[in-house]
Amino acid sequence: MIKKLDLPTQLRRLYAASAGLFAVLAVAAGAMMNTNNYPVTIGHLSKDELASKTSTVFAHADWALFDLEVRWVLVGLLVLSAVVPVLYLTKWAARYQRGMKDRTLTWRWVDLAVTGALMSVVVAVLSGVQDLFVLVVIAGVVAAAVVLATLAERQNTNAKKLSWATYKTGLVLAALPTLLVASYAIATWVYGLVRYPWYVYALYAVLAIGAVLWALNQRRAIKAVGAWKDYSYVERNYAVISLVTKVAFAVVLIVGLMK
Repeated sequence: MIKKLDLPTQLRRLYAASAGLFAVLAVAAGAMMNTNNYPVTIGHLSKDELASKTSTVFAHADWALFDLEVRWVLVGLLVLSAVVPVLYLTKWAARYQRGMKDRTLTWRWVDLAVTGALMSVVVAVLSGVQDLFVLVVIAGVVAAAVVLATLAERQNTNAKKLSWATYKTGLVLAALPTLLVASYAIATWVYGLVRYPWYVYALYAVLAIGAVLWALNQRRAIKAVGAWKDYSYVERNYAVISLVTKVAFAVVLIVGLMK
């Protein structure tokens, strides 16, 4: 039998509100967003028939694998985001209690790894990244950065001397996908002589601000100074940042890709 989750009322209400809001946004995304597809390809070398007269001349080519409909990626992200807080308050209640006591909540980081990777992939696709393996690498790097953040939390829980190497390495790793996508944005403007739609830049801002706030909250949680000595305060901050970031991300996409 699962014991009642002993959490501050504010945190319980926040989880309940998050689940409801994410569910509503998932329905709105499915009903209101357009059905635009974005090609996902695999790059390879091919023979340039025109240039290959005396010897084989290779040229870059792309093979279309499938079309990605951003609408359903967003719906899946929001459904997952709605399920997790419900599990915190029900099936995972006892496990969540232990995590709050030990200052390590593994499933919070799992949620961030999956949803963060999905959001990063969506932004990359809208920025013109089409190669499947590049998208996989972006998702993998984001997930790896979250793993390092998890390790940093565990290493510094009840530690006599704080260790920052893992935390800083995770920050560097998290910045790599941003640099990749930024290179596409710059190249599109410089060489393509066009700009992205407004919502792509808005998504950049949403993810950047969310990542910075998340990193700052973890830094203060590791130091455990002031209000951050109370882990329920730390978790409340994580929950608020996650909620605001995902809601802003979803609203921008829904409005930007509305039918």
